[in-house]
Amino acid sequence: IFNVVFTIELCMRFTADRCRFYSLNHRTIGWNIMDTCLVLLALVEEVSGAIQSLSVNVGLFRMIRILRVVRIARILRVVRIFTELRIMVNAILGSGRSLLWALLLLFLVIFMFS
Repeated sequence: IFNVVFTIELCMRFTADRCRFYSLNHRTIGWNIMDTCLVLLALVEEVSGAIQSLSVNVGLFRMIRILRVVRIARILRVVRIFTELRIMVNAILGSGRSLLWALLLLFLVIFMFS
């Protein structure tokens, strides 16, 4: 269902921007190209799933499935827009080392007094 939503979104954006969608002068050309690649990979994956359900063994489709990891890059787009969210995520990631040391100390104290 997500593939359908993303495909509709891409079609709507392409209809709205028309020729400027892939124009080098457009400010979001990088995101447009990435979104197009992600939607196309998702559609190819759906087609490959349908082909594999017909018990046709195709090695190329396995390699295409690995490219699904690129979908995570869409999250970067959302984080870039919300600066407060980005600050909070950076703070949590930055405090990870201190948090691990605190957990280790807590574990040692519990271990020694149990």
